[in-house]
Amino acid sequence: MGLKRAMVIGLDAADPVQVRRLIDEGKMPNLKKLLENGTANKSLAMLGCLPSVTPPNWCSIATGCWPRTHGITCYTNQTLGLALELEEANWTTDNVTADYLWESMAKEGKRSIVLSYCGAWPPRMTENDKTVIIDGGGVTPLLKVTVDYQKVVVMEEGDFPMEFTPHVVKNDNKDCIVMGDQYEEMKKQSVDLAANRPTWAHGGPRGLAYPAQVEDLEDTSNKDFHDECYRPSKADKIRTPLKNPTNWSFELPAGAKEATIILASGTARRFAVLSAADGVHYDTVTLYKNKKTEKPLAQVTGIGNWSDFVLDYYMIDDEDQQIAYKIRLCDIAVDGSNAILFLSHASNQDNLDYFYPQEMGRKLYDNVGPLLQFGSVDIRGDHKENDQIVFESYAKEGCEWFANAAHWLFKEYPDWQLFYTHIHSIDNFQHWFIQDTVPGRNPEYQYYRDLLDDVYTENDKFIGEMMKYLDNDTTIFVVSDHGVMPHSEGDDYPGIGAIGGFTTKVMSELGYTATYRDENGKLQVDWSKTKAVARRSSYIYINLKGRDPKGIVEPEDYDQLVLDIISDLYNYRNEDGKRIIAHCFTRDEMEYLGMGGVHCGDILFQLTPTFNNDHANVFSTVHHEGWSMQNLCVMGGAGIKKGGYMDRVVRLTDIVPTICQLIDTKMPGNVEGGVIYQALEGFEETPYDRGDEWEPHGRLIK
Repeated sequence: MGLKRAMVIGLDAADPVQVRRLIDEGKMPNLKKLLENGTANKSLAMLGCLPSVTPPNWCSIATGCWPRTHGITCYTNQTLGLALELEEANWTTDNVTADYLWESMAKEGKRSIVLSYCGAWPPRMTENDKTVIIDGGGVTPLLKVTVDYQKVVVMEEGDFPMEFTPHVVKNDNKDCIVMGDQYEEMKKQSVDLAANRPTWAHGGPRGLAYPAQVEDLEDTSNKDFHDECYRPSKADKIRTPLKNPTNWSFELPAGAKEATIILASGTARRFAVLSAADGVHYDTVTLYKNKKTEKPLAQVTGIGNWSDFVLDYYMIDDEDQQIAYKIRLCDIAVDGSNAILFLSHASNQDNLDYFYPQEMGRKLYDNVGPLLQFGSVDIRGDHKENDQIVFESYAKEGCEWFANAAHWLFKEYPDWQLFYTHIHSIDNFQHWFIQDTVPGRNPEYQYYRDLLDDVYTENDKFIGEMMKYLDNDTTIFVVSDHGVMPHSEGDDYPGIGAIGGFTTKVMSELGYTATYRDENGKLQVDWSKTKAVARRSSYIYINLKGRDPKGIVEPEDYDQLVLDIISDLYNYRNEDGKRIIAHCFTRDEMEYLGMGGVHCGDILFQLTPTFNNDHANVFSTVHHEGWSMQNLCVMGGAGIKKGGYMDRVVRLTDIVPTICQLIDTKMPGNVEGGVIYQALEGFEETPYDRGDEWEPHGRLIK
């Protein structure tokens, strides 16, 4: 008998409604096989925690406890008593106040491998050598070691100076993607939390905290404030002249043309050569480091094809460091008069800061190779071409790299007993395109539905690779942190409930938030007149005197003000007369939902389904427009019943206790969930006819 093992495969935002459909259509054959050899609820779903965003839900799946206990209460955090203008980054272990399962297992001397699991970085038990961690300080691994941004290079014949247009660097993390330059900008904006911590807070938050943005619906440059929308123009743009080759120390193909490309913020210069394989029709681009080194960095032939990885060197901190990126040939004229190249984000292969232990990172790169970071560009206005680039890089190659990395890690650490991993491509693609899947919103809705289906299928291939390890001692849990739902046609952002910052529209109209424009025309909160503000995805904060640094509300007025705000929120209607607020809870009431504590606001609100922010502010049981907010949960392998459904309601806090039961390990000290006994072999679930062929919302369970 071998080591008892468990895998948790996290597919971010995988919707059980879509998964069920794709299984039935034969598009997720591996998950179908796991289900046939395992079990789940008939809906394939489990109950998630609030709010239905990434950090708190993945934290609950890895700790077995609710947000009130583990301290992660939204996409970003906010601590009572700290300035309401501050937003605390939540992608790390810094603010987690509970034990992860792998930390508990390390105390028993048991090996865990954690591959890009949200909130797992930095490791907190560095005195123990039993835990292997690859990043986890964001949704996509190794983003913070990117050193050069993706580029669109347009090469044209002519005599003109090279043009370079840089991308705009954001300074917050209000989308799921945080690149290296963005992270550096966030650190510049960050404030000293220790200096701002209230006197009564003995512990309190750590990590990055930066000024929260104020929603400004009149500012068109800020139109993506409330939405993780697709940003295809976010790339460096280079326009460079094509010329006849000069000063090369070796012979180029007959008729070749050259163009200069600047990289690494202008500190590196590379040379692209256009040529024709048949001597007539131009179809190839070759990239050279300089005009003296005959061995090319990369070559790509044929429109729509990618090169192998370019292993280049940039001078960083006065040292040559290895950089990896790929090029894609997007267009080339048959006469060689013009061409378009896409260069992916470039990653520093010598930066091992996000590997634990660090020496493992060097081995992984040597044996597995670099990770191709996602591409999201506007090449020439053809959205299908742009979509193909992001699909090939983020979904297809991303899932393949995860599989290859996992295979290598299992060989390198054969004593592993726990494997947690998280893949984010489903979530990002749904954010980018789900609104276009609704008939009436886009005439190409079927194209976008098919595109999202393809992303699910790529993730299913990864599941298939992991199922190769299923044996009499290994169990697999395939889970998600939430689902996602589009708006109905005509229903758009209601003015409250963005994933970060201040959302002012509704609260200003109700008279609780006052704003003004500063000398630069930027919208600001007037704290001298503001009684309450909407913060993050789901909270209202009272500007309370004695607690908040700029508080104006007297403590004796607190309870009545909370009730007044809740009443006004329920009565609020949008321009079409629709109610946008579905539920409100006081601080006392939210404790019942696993919320509360110093990282929740004074009111927890949830929106009606059609106004939800793709996900974030509706309950995990809600359905809308053929989608749901449900969390996926399918279990199979050692110790799991085979081929039948169970009636038991599963909660995401139940995953950790069930793993502990299956692999004979101690529960983490803060665990609050329970063992899913009804899923285990040998446990008989008493059958009752509860009429559950029909769910409460009236949908027939197949």
